[in-house]
Amino acid sequence: MISLSNSLCHLWGKISKQVKTAFIAATVIGLLAHITFLTNRFFNHDSILYTLIDPNSTFFLQQGKWLSLFMNRIVQGDITTSGIIVPIALLFLGLTASFTVSILKIKSPVWSAVTGGFLVLFPSVACANVYESSAVFFSALLLSAIAVYVTIRWKYGFIAGVALLTLSFGVYSVFSGYAAGLFLLYLIFSLISGDTSVKDALVKGLKYLAVLAISALLYYIILQLLLRIQHVSLMDYRGIDNIGKFSISSISTVLYESYRKVYYFFYYGIFLYRGYFEIEPIFRYLNWLSIGLTLFFCGCVLIKKGIIKDIGRTVLIVLLVVIFPLAIHAIAILGQNAYTHWIMCYPFVLVYVALLASVDSFEEIYVMKDGTKAYSNKVKFIFKSSTILTLVIATLLCRQWFFTTNQAYEYIRYQNQNAIAKGIMFTNDIQNDEEYNANVPIAFVGDGGPIAFQYQTNDFLVIHGEDGIGYTGFNGAIIDSDRLKKLLTNWIGIDFKYCNTELVTALTTNSVVIDMPIYPSRGSIKLIDGVLVVKLSDIQIKQNK
Repeated sequence: MISLSNSLCHLWGKISKQVKTAFIAATVIGLLAHITFLTNRFFNHDSILYTLIDPNSTFFLQQGKWLSLFMNRIVQGDITTSGIIVPIALLFLGLTASFTVSILKIKSPVWSAVTGGFLVLFPSVACANVYESSAVFFSALLLSAIAVYVTIRWKYGFIAGVALLTLSFGVYSVFSGYAAGLFLLYLIFSLISGDTSVKDALVKGLKYLAVLAISALLYYIILQLLLRIQHVSLMDYRGIDNIGKFSISSISTVLYESYRKVYYFFYYGIFLYRGYFEIEPIFRYLNWLSIGLTLFFCGCVLIKKGIIKDIGRTVLIVLLVVIFPLAIHAIAILGQNAYTHWIMCYPFVLVYVALLASVDSFEEIYVMKDGTKAYSNKVKFIFKSSTILTLVIATLLCRQWFFTTNQAYEYIRYQNQNAIAKGIMFTNDIQNDEEYNANVPIAFVGDGGPIAFQYQTNDFLVIHGEDGIGYTGFNGAIIDSDRLKKLLTNWIGIDFKYCNTELVTALTTNSVVIDMPIYPSRGSIKLIDGVLVVKLSDIQIKQNK
């Protein structure tokens, strides 16, 4: 009888070198890239609200994430802490990298390691961290990758694939795009290598499409059942309430917008962590080179294999390539909303992974199998230069993502410290007011974000933009009174007695309150009708119609 330790060692020995390399690289690079977040407690406008997990909350369900609350409590626990979130997230990302390398049959340890690096450095990871949801979100990513793996590997694996992908939808439907993109890349490279006939590729393609469609349908059915059981409805959140409400006109519009978002991302270059598009030369050129080299390597393999003469195969490859942008942006189609932010763009990383899979296939055929003896020195130089250029591009991408991720963490650190410092001063100003006592209820009034708590600096323009708003994940945390109360309670340690919402609403129509200056100006704190009113921002006077 073999001991457990020997069994585990035997199992580890059966795992290929490239799969191990992808996992180890993802774990090590991920720890280095995100150690700042791991060792600090950062918050943004969403994560400041969710220190504790409410087991009875329907919030996730109303966002279409019917399994998210359960998964959240499994992988992150009931108390939000980066010490749990980051290690679990990196574990999931490392495993996803391993399955991705295995699915795409990447054989080079170098390209396997870079795959792991891409998956943990892509800016969506930092964004998910700041939302303090990376562990639960990337559990959905891992489920998607495993669903693709079992569907491709075993004859009846599609059954488990449907089950796993349905669960992935339930946790976070965004990563259906990762599964769809992986299915397509697997088919594309199988056709390019000649391992799969056109007929088999069509049959497999229909099977993979069925797995995606059935999973989406099951997800939708379960979602509707749970909504009825809980007596709630989907909220208006990035088109999630439009799931299943398709029309001919809406589909054509969504398809166009989905293509355009992917096109903008890779052709023009999206400036990291901004909510709008801006031409950024470094990313634009790296993206162009990445896509150009991918086409070059795939073309060389097609020529070497003589497959380029097979019209049917070539047409099918081109068709799959054309569909690929829609696959990685599947969430925009499902939600009929192409306004996706960085977390939702994570499947776009597969474009860069495709570059690594293509150069790996190229090296296997032109270098490892046949060598380069049959080619002229000029051709050898082109081959060698193209592979070196690929490594340089990959290194530059990883470098920039690493830098920008940590610059964003630094911005969040400053922003949080600024909010805490202002919270202390704010608390002192209230308590030192001559009309304050612990029994007097307090009302925060104003329609916009508390002006005094908006962090403005010119030192991080590349992160938050000139307007100080920037990308959703890096907005100022204190955008309303509710966030301010959370800051005062959890970070300042003060729990004031607040008046109810109805009274606050009534005070906003009081002419005295309307004429008050905005905090921290003198006179912005005033006792009115037994309530200590603090005016934090302008009040928009609503006209009666």
